[in-house]
Amino acid sequence: MSTALSVFREYQNAYQLVGSLEHQGTTARFRYAQSYLADASASAISVALPLRGEAFSHEETHNFFEGLLPEGELRTLIARTLHLDVRAYAALLARLNNESIGALVFSLDGRTPLQNRSYELFDEERLRDFARQPLRIAVDASLTTRLSLAGAQTKIGLYCHQAEGQDDRWYLPKGLASSTHIIKAPSEVFPLQTVNEAFCLGLAKSLGIRTANHFLIALEAAEPLLAIERFDRFYADNALQIGGLAVPSRMHQEDFCQATQLPSYMKYEPTDGNFLNRVARTLDQEVAKPLEDRLEFFDRVMLDYLVGNCDNHLKNYSLLRSEDWLTCGLSPHYDVTCTTYYPSLAREMGISLCESRRIDDVAAANILEAAKRVGIPAAIGKQRYIDLLQKMPAAIDATSKSLSSQSFSQVRDIAQFVKKELASKVSEDEIVHAS
Repeated sequence: MSTALSVFREYQNAYQLVGSLEHQGTTARFRYAQSYLADASASAISVALPLRGEAFSHEETHNFFEGLLPEGELRTLIARTLHLDVRAYAALLARLNNESIGALVFSLDGRTPLQNRSYELFDEERLRDFARQPLRIAVDASLTTRLSLAGAQTKIGLYCHQAEGQDDRWYLPKGLASSTHIIKAPSEVFPLQTVNEAFCLGLAKSLGIRTANHFLIALEAAEPLLAIERFDRFYADNALQIGGLAVPSRMHQEDFCQATQLPSYMKYEPTDGNFLNRVARTLDQEVAKPLEDRLEFFDRVMLDYLVGNCDNHLKNYSLLRSEDWLTCGLSPHYDVTCTTYYPSLAREMGISLCESRRIDDVAAANILEAAKRVGIPAAIGKQRYIDLLQKMPAAIDATSKSLSSQSFSQVRDIAQFVKKELASKVSEDEIVHAS
């Protein structure tokens, strides 16, 4: 017996019915509502799901909606707790239906989602619990808030109240209340993972790359948490107030697995996957400023190479729609980590630059070819790489100093590693003489 899950978007401070997700077991088909198609303001919820009256196939439906869910162990534990098949993504979305990446929410009964919202204090003790037992707390928070955050890392969504001269206060969203930050827990397997990511994001920002705002949360007797400000949330002029807290509105986004019709398990580039061209083609077709975004995308991939980030897969790049849904562009950069710092991790890049896909095998000619695949002249690609390479040492020192001054001195070892590894990357002389 099939079940329909209604799909709504948050738009102009209201919830508008977009369509329905009819599912049975592990299969589902999405169809836009006729009322939505008739609305002049209607926009596709995905590049891969253009506006049309016919239902989309199971494969087309799966690649977008399954991409809204957590991955790996967290999804397995949530499915087990709910007694659901881990592959039954629509049934999981029916339970994690209030707060996902982007602007979509879901309803089981076809009615507009109930707009009951509240915030529950999430004090320092609960933050420490999350740092020490991330999976248990993440499963509990996901089910309590009905929140779904894509990705493999253990994370939760919280609301942060920041007031000048006061410590930040954290809250767990309830009902349709929105979160403001994604909080990532440290890893038992990979030491200093949150410090590593904070360093790499800070480095990217100091190099002029648009980056998600972020900061580390120091905790007693535990590695710090990493708070990432949600760039898919904004405060409307007439934002609803709950207990003195302004509720953010949702902006829509989708990652490049979703946008290019790939399932999440295909996020790492296979041999001959040509992900550079795949992203560039999508940018050309969809964004308001394609040349600007292609240049920035090239810079980000070069940063991934220089910093040693082999986890630069397609789900770590996204399109972000404007508040009015009329335009979209490349989202700020996020999920940047020096993975080569950990010897046990694979050295094949998620978006590769050479035939072997290994970061160690990248040559000057590969960088010029990457520029070509992204759709920019080789001479411009060459100069942008040189600019990044020249700025890296000073940016590494400045970022390390900044985090150290905030009592995160562990960063020095990561910064030293990244700086040392620069010597093994394509040099300025090699790229200058490449053709």
